[in-house]
Amino acid sequence: SLLVGLPWLIRDKLGTWGAVACSLLLLTSPSFLYFSRFARNDIYMCCWALALVIAIWKYIDSGLHRYLYAIGLLMALAFATKETTFLTVAIFASYLTVVSIKELLAVLAGKKGLNAISRQCSVLLIMGTLTLPQLGAAIGLLESYIPFVLVNSDSATGPIGTPAGSELLSQGIMSTELLVALGIVFLLSLLAILIGSAWNKIVWWLIISTFAAIWVFLFTGAFTNFFQGISSGIWQSLGYWIVQHDVARGDQPWFYYLLLLFTYEFHIAAPLIIGIPYLLKNRNPFSNFLLFWLGGSIAFYFFAGEKMPWLIINIALPSVLVLGVF
Repeated sequence: SLLVGLPWLIRDKLGTWGAVACSLLLLTSPSFLYFSRFARNDIYMCCWALALVIAIWKYIDSGLHRYLYAIGLLMALAFATKETTFLTVAIFASYLTVVSIKELLAVLAGKKGLNAISRQCSVLLIMGTLTLPQLGAAIGLLESYIPFVLVNSDSATGPIGTPAGSELLSQGIMSTELLVALGIVFLLSLLAILIGSAWNKIVWWLIISTFAAIWVFLFTGAFTNFFQGISSGIWQSLGYWIVQHDVARGDQPWFYYLLLLFTYEFHIAAPLIIGIPYLLKNRNPFSNFLLFWLGGSIAFYFFAGEKMPWLIINIALPSVLVLGVF
């Protein structure tokens, strides 16, 4: 219900009728309707993602810090809801990187300080520093090149996605792999603190406090499962999906989501055939962002090994917004 109403908050970008069109498309979509009543968390993810888009563009337009605090809050809700948040953040951050590349190069070259970056770069910095401590498990992609099992893929030897021997912690035994993982998380967290403090110490710490309070509360089940909950969020979330990519649950072909779109969402998919070329010809920063979001979602979800029907709404959401602008 909240998702259907959210486009109205960004009607300055979509246009009044564009916002109404988005709400009507979300309201009448068979996939959104079904999976909002289904035992899946993807409908929450769509709500957080659209709210995050609104907060990002409200900050870019106004520069008000309250929208940065909203970004911290929404990212905490998203990370605690589903690991597809890593894909969403990657897409948004990639767009912000592309439009800010000259500025980023100037910062890296020491010609510009972090405290003088643009609003787009500031959003990129916030999203990056909030995500950075949770990226340690990405080292699992290099598993064949390192002498440690930092992302376990065998459920018979321990929880999937965790460092080998992590289940022994309950017995007071700290495995070498767990120590390495803790060291990686510490270094990534330290890097995030240094970057955030160099940007704006007061504002960044308020954002990270908002994020951490919600993140810790939700991952620990209201502080009832502290250590296991924290470790599942900081390491196992990403680690689990890195392992699952090769498992390819669902066993579907690359065009699976095209099949779903044109079967159940033809009232969205068919107009895109006209809408996308139109927006490519009549571009503005917001429509560029939406097209990037749609293209990134198609690329990531088509490539991801695990393909399930409920994931279709993560592609349908940017499609709806593209149609709203069109």
